[in-house]
Amino acid sequence: RLDDGPRRRGQCLLRQALDAEDEAEQACAVVLTHLAAGRVPLALVAQDRVLTRRARGLLAERGVSVRDETGWTLSTTRAAAAIVGLLRAMAWDAPSDAVLDWAKQAPALASDDVDGLEAHVRRSGIRDWRAVAAASDSRSFVESLRAQMQSSRDLPSWLRSLRAALQTAGQWPMFLQDTAGQAVLDALHLHDHADGDFSDVGARISLDGFATWVAQVLEAGSFVPPHPEQAQVVLLPL
Repeated sequence: RLDDGPRRRGQCLLRQALDAEDEAEQACAVVLTHLAAGRVPLALVAQDRVLTRRARGLLAERGVSVRDETGWTLSTTRAAAAIVGLLRAMAWDAPSDAVLDWAKQAPALASDDVDGLEAHVRRSGIRDWRAVAAASDSRSFVESLRAQMQSSRDLPSWLRSLRAALQTAGQWPMFLQDTAGQAVLDALHLHDHADGDFSDVGARISLDGFATWVAQVLEAGSFVPPHPEQAQVVLLPL
């Protein structure tokens, strides 16, 4: 039963949930009850980020304006996933699943052609992309891009290569049109001429080494979405 009566200072109400989804739904229900009673703004403690993001999604579906003071790591954003997916697809020993997963997200590739290539890979049971020999525009495009990403180079050169790969694949506009995408570009120094920040880093590194560096930067960075002018709920750290 939802207790929507007034609280005494220091009073705490515990609720039992069946699982994580039920917990998020109960949290959302409690928040909506308080909002209906005019208790605004309301603080929601972000103790579990996965649970909090689910609850926030449920609140957004109901038109509740939420201000997130905690943010989340860049590595969990869709933009970061696009970067990581591209780099996985470029590895010399990339599995066919990794390459196809990325190809489906690349606007420069025709979806029908990618679907046909995937059907061939599935029928043939090909696990390693290197073993794919089917003739198609998508495969030729992917192989041309992969060939440009194999040799070792210094960090500024890698940043320029990654930016060029995103542009060639048609993924670059997605980053420019998304606030999280902009944060990823900033963190990785992928904007034009930003690679000059590493001009004194001359050591050559492999694609694996560069992918590791990218993953570490994304894991260390954080993203806080734009705040609504008047939020009904504020997500706060404990």
